[in-house]
Amino acid sequence: MTKQDKLRYILNQITKVKSFKGSEKYTSKAMANRCVFYREQMERLENMDFEEIKKYDFAKEVLLLAHKREKEDVIKKIEKLVYRLEIHEYSPEQNIIHFKNGQKYRVSHKRSVISALNDIPLWKLKEIVE
Repeated sequence: MTKQDKLRYILNQITKVKSFKGSEKYTSKAMANRCVFYREQMERLENMDFEEIKKYDFAKEVLLLAHKREKEDVIKKIEKLVYRLEIHEYSPEQNIIHFKNGQKYRVSHKRSVISALNDIPLWKLKEIVE
């Protein structure tokens, strides 16, 4: 099988990915990103076995990238809403991040605002933004 056929198969798998409601923008950007990436890596496809390519989950890769990008955008928005990070030096499991709207969230063992926000699940971050 030629590298063009392998690339065609990969691009077909990527374009089949279905996005979740509300994250279409991020999924389409992730799909475009992965398509560009694999086109640039076409020379490497020559050495790869087609059976290994078939086993790989391209949908998972695209959706994880979309989730990561969405979380980054939400964190950029929510960074302005952080009031303070309460750090307990001798009891880090009690660290709490405080938001200007009065909400609090426990973020154990985190020493910076960004790492604390990365620790919070995306659905919870969206709740805080709204």
